[in-house]
This record gives sequence, C-alpha cells and structure tokens, in this order.
Amino acid sequence: MRWQDVDYEQEEAGWSRAEKALANPRKWDTETFTWSGPGFLEKVKLGERVLMSTKEDKHNVLVSPPGRVLAIRRYRVKNVKKAVVYVEVAKNRRRRGLASFLKSLRPTEKAFGNPRRTKRLHNPELLYTLGKVFA
Repeated sequence: MRWQDVDYEQEEAGWSRAEKALANPRKWDTETFTWSGPGFLEKVKLGERVLMSTKEDKHNVLVSPPGRVLAIRRYRVKNVKKAVVYVEVAKNRRRRGLASFLKSLRPTEKAFGNPRRTKRLHNPELLYTLGKVFA
C-alpha cells in the first residue's frame, strides 16, 4: 500500500510515544508500517510480537525479523480505519527473501500460514524457530 500525506503526518505525530517505549536505543530500532481496514487492527495489542512482510516489487518479498509492537496510532481517512504501527526491531538483524525464509522454516511452515501478510505471533515454538532463522 502506498503511503499518503496523511499517513506521514500521523506517523510523525505518534513517533515520540513510540520512542519512549523503546527498550534500549543502542540495540533496538523503530520501524513503522500502515494498515487499513478491519481485522489486524482490532486484534493487535501493545507488546505483541509481529512479523512484517514487505513487497518490494512484483516478484520480491522480504521478511523482517520478529518485532515488538511499541505503539499504534489509529485514525480515519474517508471512513476507512487506518493505523500506523510502530515496531521495535533489533538493529543487527537483516531482512530475508521469502524463498530462503520459507526454506528455513520447513518443519513449522504449516503453523506459519500465509507468509505474505504481517501477522501476530503467539506460538512459542514458532517464535523460537524464528529466533534461530534470524540469528
């Protein structure tokens, strides 16, 4: 989804709250993404672990290491619910291509579901496996 001017304004307005929630600025960085529509926004909570997938172009999807939700700034644009989600991610971890990521997940791939969506992480076994994948 392309960011609009209002998304950038909302991101800037919520940045200070997210920075205050950052555990250790030397080890952790803050990343943001926008979400529109129902579903994910009603379920996600502060402190939850999420995994972000970013579609770079038609054929390239990158998966970010798991991050912790620091803050959520909710707003409406023309009757559409939207939010900017601020996520704490480790500074020394790199994103991985979708194909190599899925290959690393072989035994727990079914529990993961659709890899092209940002998702909440609850399964401890999956979190442990993801920690090894991005180590």
